[in-house]
Amino acid sequence: MQKIFNDIEKNILGCCIDHLQPDNILRVKDILNADMFENPIHTQLYSLVLDMFNKAIPIDILTVSVECHKRNLIEGYEYEEINPAYISRLIDGIHEVSNLEFYATIIRQEYLRRKLVEIKTGGTDGNLDPVAEAFETKAILDKILELKVDDDWIDFTSLMIKSHDYIHENKNKGFIGIRTGFSNLDKNIQGFQKSKFYILGARPSMGKTALATSFALQAGYAGKKTGIISLESPDVAIGSRILSLISKIEFSKVNSGDMNPQEYIEINEAMTKSDSIPIYLSDQADVNITDIRAKAKKLHRREGLDFLIIDYIQLIGGDGTKNDNRDREIGKISRGLKMMAMEMNIPILALCQLSRKSEDRTDKKPRLADLRESGNLEQDADLVMMLHRDFKYGLNLENGSENEADLIIEKNKEGECCLIKLGFDGKTMRFYDQQFELIDNYGKF
Repeated sequence: MQKIFNDIEKNILGCCIDHLQPDNILRVKDILNADMFENPIHTQLYSLVLDMFNKAIPIDILTVSVECHKRNLIEGYEYEEINPAYISRLIDGIHEVSNLEFYATIIRQEYLRRKLVEIKTGGTDGNLDPVAEAFETKAILDKILELKVDDDWIDFTSLMIKSHDYIHENKNKGFIGIRTGFSNLDKNIQGFQKSKFYILGARPSMGKTALATSFALQAGYAGKKTGIISLESPDVAIGSRILSLISKIEFSKVNSGDMNPQEYIEINEAMTKSDSIPIYLSDQADVNITDIRAKAKKLHRREGLDFLIIDYIQLIGGDGTKNDNRDREIGKISRGLKMMAMEMNIPILALCQLSRKSEDRTDKKPRLADLRESGNLEQDADLVMMLHRDFKYGLNLENGSENEADLIIEKNKEGECCLIKLGFDGKTMRFYDQQFELIDNYGKF
């Protein structure tokens, strides 16, 4: 075995066992099977770690060592004994974590190469005639190629049965997705639905974080386990927004703590009411799409996860690929979020900062073209809605625009595009229902 591949295998195992980074196993388990490791000890160890993960057994130096001893893995091998010192050396020898998926792919490709070499050097029965040997070789090759894709084909009959069950399940529910808290919006989009990727775009200070917080609170009230990854605001700021919404006390007072005795009583009551709402926050700012996937899966495994909100998409870091411009990075992030929604079977809402193009228009209203940095955002999203307030531009002041907002559905794969009028209370940063208007011509008001 070449030393470089042995070192890569050790690096992968060390990353998977390191208790300080428990989600590393999630990053490689769908890429590598245990038999892809060339070193037999590594094959046994990776198989053990996968089994521990699937059984929710904590993974660290001591627990892995205990499991090795319990299962007598080293019996019959003439290799160094697997003990805490050996596993500790694997962790101490970690060279790089950020490229873990790439290392796993290298080991996978090397496994495929070894299998091809076996064929070339006599992997088939030499007693067969040339034609039979060719067919046997082809069968082995086909099995190797199958490793590159998942078997996700479904026949038409099964599809119809699955569709029938889906329709009847939704009929019995009476409502498909997670309610948004806004009746007119729910009528149009049927709530936030599983496996769908949603984008909420706005120019700065329009209230997109406040609206997303309202969505989260409504989902939490309905018992939906909701995760918020805030890359812009600290968790306490989101907490203050939620308390302001529940108590109806001005956000500035809640955030600053400048409240009278009665308001403090009301805040304490709001805390009591909200302490069991299943909302979970993460405010670690320096993350990429791989980190977000690991965070979501960790929460899903620990508490369950029904709905994920990310604030906001342009603050997600790139994967470090050389020569990637920001457009390409955002495209990868966008596609990654859509794939994550499908894989985890949850709705994902990503907030998005819009470009300044809308400010050059007379009505200042945003369009799909205003999505910053990547056309992939428009392409990957199942639904794009944009928040706009005339008041921010000094428009329609005589008509009370200070207390109004437009939620514009610019793209909707499964419904009509529309403009939904919302009320807005700037003191508590609270949005509420007003009226609903269909857009006759897409993108025209």
